[in-house]
Amino acid sequence: MEFSDLIKENSVPIGLIKESEGYQDGPRWVYGQTTHYLLEAAVFHLTTEDIKQYDGGSYTTKDIKLYIIEDFTAVNKETGQEEEISIEKEEEIIFRGDHYSLEEFQDQTINSDFYEFVAKRVVIDD
Repeated sequence: MEFSDLIKENSVPIGLIKESEGYQDGPRWVYGQTTHYLLEAAVFHLTTEDIKQYDGGSYTTKDIKLYIIEDFTAVNKETGQEEEISIEKEEEIIFRGDHYSLEEFQDQTINSDFYEFVAKRVVIDD
């Protein structure tokens, strides 16, 4: 089944923050880099029915579910270039000014053409 057109119609821009691992270079520690991306996703707040489906998580209706089409690209905010990237669990996204941690991932590309994520809202202390 193809859902990419439906997902595209309902997509909004979201931010994605990717952090690369640091590494030891002789006696010196080299910190990883932080890269900010902008990509399109269909975003929905979790419903009470959604919350019942996810075991082990303490999800609330402030958490979100994201649908992203297969073969997506993202814009690197520093360079302005479109890039093919992957999205990993525990990476951070920004939606409407709120920060979320990607907690659940389901690859729906076996039978369809999209990825599904559940993201938990993170409270940022200033």
